Amino acid sequence: MQKKLTGKRPRPTVRTPAEQRKHRAEQAARAILAPLRLYPLTDHQRAANWERIARCFSDLPDADAATSFAHKLGLRTVPAHLLDAAFPPAPPSPEVPA
Repeated sequence: MQKKLTGKRPRPTVRTPAEQRKHRAEQAARAILAPLRLYPLTDHQRAANWERIARCFSDLPDADAATSFAHKLGLRTVPAHLLDAAFPPAPPSPEVPA
């Protein structure tokens, strides 16, 4: 029995966790934007892909950066509830009575 030749196999890509989240977000954006599908995305699948994209928001400094990241992926808008979950609004400062 002959051994398999393994010298020409590419090594698996090693990514940091942040790079992996970005890669998954890119894949999810392509799935959302895919124009031709045998079976169109269901609402549940679309929401799951948006959740994959939102996981990458923790690596970004603010909501504007997250929105521009989504624009780079080809997405027009980001659901507001995902931005609010990733970047909660600052609580109002208590006013001191005069």
